[in-house]
Amino acid sequence: MIVMIAIMMPIAGTIALFLDVTLLYFIQKMLGGKGTYEGTARIVLYSSATAL
Repeated sequence: MIVMIAIMMPIAGTIALFLDVTLLYFIQKMLGGKGTYEGTARIVLYSSATAL
């Protein structure tokens, strides 16, 4: 059980981060933002590194 959790948590965390990036990117575009998906991903991923 612990091994399965140790394997699944990084995978689930990665999927959750990219879902967050996608959601924020679409909100940004609806509000008229001019940034790219890559730029949004960099901001979210770099800021989430402090949670490690």
